[in-house]
Amino acid sequence: MGLFTTPSIIRVCPEISVTNFGVEAPVRQGARRANTLRIQPTNNTAGQDGSAPKCSSYFRTNPKLHGVCLGILKIAHRGAMAEAPENTRTAFDKAISYRVDGIELDVQITADGIPVIYHDESLAKINGRNKSIPDFTFEALSGYDWGGWFSGDFAGEKVLTLEDVLVTYGEKTRLFIEIKAAPDKKYQRLYSQLAALVTEYIRDMIPREKINNMFILSFDPEIIKTAYFNDPELNYVLNLETEAISVDSLNIDTGILYGYCLEYDILTRQFVENSHHYGKKVMTYSCNTIESIQHALDLDVDGIMTDDPGGSAWEQFQE
Repeated sequence: MGLFTTPSIIRVCPEISVTNFGVEAPVRQGARRANTLRIQPTNNTAGQDGSAPKCSSYFRTNPKLHGVCLGILKIAHRGAMAEAPENTRTAFDKAISYRVDGIELDVQITADGIPVIYHDESLAKINGRNKSIPDFTFEALSGYDWGGWFSGDFAGEKVLTLEDVLVTYGEKTRLFIEIKAAPDKKYQRLYSQLAALVTEYIRDMIPREKINNMFILSFDPEIIKTAYFNDPELNYVLNLETEAISVDSLNIDTGILYGYCLEYDILTRQFVENSHHYGKKVMTYSCNTIESIQHALDLDVDGIMTDDPGGSAWEQFQE
């Protein structure tokens, strides 16, 4: 059975508090919704129509685009990571300086419950240790250099918190916040708490009129379901490792999803067409060459993530 060959069945969750479910989520002091955080029970999801604002136009009609134009988002993957250390303030600032429609970033959680921006499971490139973000407190992580691994020019870069990102960039551009899966099973409860915290941070710090510019992504369906259960109004994107899937294998009610995100070299026209038929958007990564950008455009995707938003490959596609 191919993707979206059967309609989704949407089940409405009962309201289950953090304490009733037995999982205590860390809450920032002063958060307005601190008493409403809920952890999504396993295999019990709610649904909505998945509506979201229309995409802004980045591309123009151009013979080189084979007729594909308008409505496609250019998204800086971990910032301008080809020019600066990924997921840092410098990478995000460089991305903003180019014509991008959004920034993608990765969030994990420290041992003391602080959401921080980092991609890898291991901190080897930061401190030479095969340990993960939840093995350290935020204070310990703050003592490391987060840019020197990329180049000496970026030595002294500080770790960013999710709060830093929302305050600095939340009103400037769309944010595509990927909640990483737990690096080890022993941290699964903590990362469920992270999913709830991300939604609370967004609601607490982003103006109402900018909420539709916030997107939550994950490869882990349980993280998506927990986040949705806490805030069904945000845009949720399920990352996929293959396009050869069925609805039943996703372990999520697709009605709660805004769309999907896949690597460009495994993306097919049939997947995009099926997704659009069922009202879902499709994003792809990482397109850094003329050929890969053109391939994504030819497939009629809705968003293109790139490591190099200021690269020469993008020049022929700009207005």
